[in-house]
Amino acid sequence: MEDLHREITEDYELSDRRDDDRIDEPEPPARDDVREESTREPHQLEEDAVRVPSAEEVTSSLDRAHRALVEINTRDAYDAGREAEERAADLNRWSADDMAAEEELTLVDEG
Repeated sequence: MEDLHREITEDYELSDRRDDDRIDEPEPPARDDVREESTREPHQLEEDAVRVPSAEEVTSSLDRAHRALVEINTRDAYDAGREAEERAADLNRWSADDMAAEEELTLVDEG
C-alpha cells in the first residue's frame, strides 16, 4: 500500500493486481457477421401471408385453452388445500411440543 502515492511510469503499474493474480479469460469464439448468416439461411415462404383461422380452428383453440385453465385452477386449489393441511399439522405438532415442554418444566419446578 505504500506504492499508492508513487508516480506511475509504466502501463503495468496501472493495475492493482499482479500479473500472476490475473485470470486468463478465454476469448469468445469468432462469429460471422449476422447479415452473412442470414443470407445462408433458407428464405421463408409466404411469410407475410395473412390468414384468418376458420371457426372450427378457433373453437378448438379456445376449448384447449379453457381445459388448460381449468387444469391450472384445479391444481392451484389442490395445492392450497395441501398447504392448509400441512400448516394445520405443523401448528398441532408445535402446540403439542409446547404443552409437553410446559408440563416438563412444571414437573421440574415441583420436584
